[in-house]
Amino acid sequence: MYYFLGPLIKKVKIEDEHIDWLLTDAETMRLEKMNSAAEKLAGHIDEEIYNSAYAHNYIIENLGHYFTAYFEKMHSIDSNLVSDGGEQNSHNINNLSKVPADQLRNWVLDLLWTNFMKAGEFNPPHHHSGHISFVLYLSIPDEYQQELDNHKALSPPPGNILFLVNDKQMTFTPEPGAMYIFPSSLEHMVFPFRSDGERVSMSGNVFLKLN
Repeated sequence: MYYFLGPLIKKVKIEDEHIDWLLTDAETMRLEKMNSAAEKLAGHIDEEIYNSAYAHNYIIENLGHYFTAYFEKMHSIDSNLVSDGGEQNSHNINNLSKVPADQLRNWVLDLLWTNFMKAGEFNPPHHHSGHISFVLYLSIPDEYQQELDNHKALSPPPGNILFLVNDKQMTFTPEPGAMYIFPSSLEHMVFPFRSDGERVSMSGNVFLKLN
């Protein structure tokens, strides 16, 4: 499913077997306590860890076709009708319509990390490096649904991810197994929540290797 905000945001549902595998890898790396990514990321989150090389390869082998499909979708769209949501730069995916189709599978997964987000933690407005990025929700606290049900304000619900483009915005409520793919330069943020437990999400950046 695609959502149009100027930039395209793609949502897919990932199978439970993949979620379980990736969550186990993240928990294993967390126990090693030697792979903190906190100093390199924007989040106000205590536990942000880099995933293993095994997880890196697992994503490429099992989920990589979603990245290729996103590049192909962008390639097929008139660049005048869609934007990447950010400033013009060397990784601007607006120019994909000019890239030979056979190069759209020539991509690399760069950084891969997992956030173990707890009550009160948040991600301020930021963007990523790369051509496209993704966030994949691995686990959501059971108590979180009650907090959503109690939310009455006009502002986005707690724990939501919010994408921003000029005066437009689009927000999504995290669901286990939901993955969102978007241009890396698209500004986004995550609101804090108050529930007990952890909101576990994995993110990564993908670069096209253009000739």
